[in-house]
Amino acid sequence: MKKTLLGAATLSALMLAITVQSNIAKAATTKGDIHFLEGDGSDSTGIEVSDPGKGGQHEGDGSVIKPPAGGSSTTGALRFNYIPSIRFGQNRLSTKTQDFYALFDEIEIGDKKEERPTFYEVVDLRGGTKGWTVNLKNDRIFRSTDGKQFKATLAFKDITIQSNSSISNAEQFPTVPKGTEETAIGTDVGSSVKITEAKNTESQGYGSWSVRVGDLDKKVSSKGDVRTPKNGEVDETKIARNAAVKLTIPGGQIIDTSKDYSTDLVWELVSAP
Repeated sequence: MKKTLLGAATLSALMLAITVQSNIAKAATTKGDIHFLEGDGSDSTGIEVSDPGKGGQHEGDGSVIKPPAGGSSTTGALRFNYIPSIRFGQNRLSTKTQDFYALFDEIEIGDKKEERPTFYEVVDLRGGTKGWTVNLKNDRIFRSTDGKQFKATLAFKDITIQSNSSISNAEQFPTVPKGTEETAIGTDVGSSVKITEAKNTESQGYGSWSVRVGDLDKKVSSKGDVRTPKNGEVDETKIARNAAVKLTIPGGQIIDTSKDYSTDLVWELVSAP
């Protein structure tokens, strides 16, 4: 009797399985695939510069900005989206060695204008983490158009970096000099100085990065009323400056106030070997 019951149960289960299988359509498997090209900025979005934030612990919100006037950029999958000109504005002469500090940059976000520290933006969309280095070259000579010149040394400190690609793993961030370190830019023979490095061995550098020099919370104090009493124009000699971008001009040099002086800053973005 028990054997009869077991056989009936087995037969019932088998018939149920056959019934279920007969109701299932035949299944097959395919693939979904995607392929990528390097992001060289040639698509419809073009080259977009991100808000670098106010420096230090303050980061931008990802907004696309109009960068300060006078800057430049490069092309390709590994590129500078923006590199700055550095303005020291108008300053009072001194007979001694003196430090001068850069003006803050002015960006446009929509219809608003806001101050930002000196910054540059690097993009690496070659795919993977191939690594790169930013070098800055300067011969420490400021020249006028008619050949007058003086020596001066540019130096950066308080350099911070923000990801514009939602990368949060600190180990994947490119490295910059420690905040308290002062990095002199260039040499008397015009060689370059490394200011940012992404190591391919550390999976660093993929995506978009804003490197900020300075912090809006750390200013060289303004010198009195920045507006002139006669016509209300801004007196640049009194404006608060960026304490992280310093130009040291040794004493003993003759500087002509009727001349405009400038120097070439050569920014190099080099792929890791």
